Amino acid sequence: DDPSSVPIRLASIDHLRQGEAVGKRVFRFVNDLELTLNMPPVSWDINGKQFDPARVDAAPRLGDTELWRLAHPHSIFPGRHVHPAHIHLVQFQILQRNGGPAGAHEQGWKDTVRLEDGDDVLVIARFTGTRGRYVLHCHNLGHEDHHMMARFDVV
Repeated sequence: DDPSSVPIRLASIDHLRQGEAVGKRVFRFVNDLELTLNMPPVSWDINGKQFDPARVDAAPRLGDTELWRLAHPHSIFPGRHVHPAHIHLVQFQILQRNGGPAGAHEQGWKDTVRLEDGDDVLVIARFTGTRGRYVLHCHNLGHEDHHMMARFDVV
């Protein structure tokens, strides 16, 4: 016999509050048609910049809480590309999706959020752990390999 049972509540979640945030940043995951003869014909970038490991795109302080807006503006290929935005080092909480509340399935701690065409998602994260260099990127391997990545340093 197995006397175990599933509890009513699996875990308690300490929700981060927007009032705790000391910084706000925007990261736009964009795929645009390049008007050149270069291949591939799509430019994959964050905030209009392809990944450069020497460039620091954000520098949150260790222990700080920040709001990050992760957006996938409407593209020339609507519905074709979903960007699972992944942030290294931290887990975050989704506060809003497209101006409304996060869905029931988006409650709790996350390290990746799905960005469909036109999505705009507000997340909150506390940068604890270790100072150093980290990245956020699209978790689609082809998009990541074509530079849809940004570096952030926890200072």
